[in-house]
Amino acid sequence: MKHQSKLGDLLNRMPNQTPHSRKLQQELSMKMPEKKSISTPLSRATNRSQSRKSEADIELVTGLKRNPGSGCGKIFKGDNGDKNWHIEDKSTRQDKIVIKLVNFEKAKYQAKITNKKYFAVSYTKNNKRFYHIESALLDTLDGGRSACLDIHIVPKQSKSFSLDELIKVTTERGIDIHFMNKTMTSIINESSFVQLMQRIQEELDGQGL
Repeated sequence: MKHQSKLGDLLNRMPNQTPHSRKLQQELSMKMPEKKSISTPLSRATNRSQSRKSEADIELVTGLKRNPGSGCGKIFKGDNGDKNWHIEDKSTRQDKIVIKLVNFEKAKYQAKITNKKYFAVSYTKNNKRFYHIESALLDTLDGGRSACLDIHIVPKQSKSFSLDELIKVTTERGIDIHFMNKTMTSIINESSFVQLMQRIQEELDGQGL
């Protein structure tokens, strides 16, 4: 290809091109491959940096420490956690936050195999964070089930929310989501999640655990 390119440049510089040379130049230009955009390591590094910042913020707010390698190894699972909690963090730069059942099921499974009592999936965008939890955990909050607003029955495996929508509906109450009309889960904001953690810890301390 390099030889074709050099030959084409040479033909371009010729003052008097013959019909044959013009035809050859056209054939060479048609054979030149199109330039394709390639994902650079910089973009991946930026995403990884964003994830690390989000995990550090979770540790700062909740006290749940970051796991080495963001839980990608064979020993540590999840992005943050302690002896009781398993947290999977999903940060995004998109306009929408997509709540996925598969993320919830993954966190639930990994919490089980690592003997964690509780789990959650955190979704982060623009320093705003929401937690996807089992609905039954809300019984420990003031008002119990009434603390959440049961408004979403999702026939698919995911649900997309705008950031403004999540902020609005989780300011005072959370959202109950019935995935596939059978898996009941809830989304609450970060302050409610911290309150939930504190209530659960009080119960555990009372049980001597």
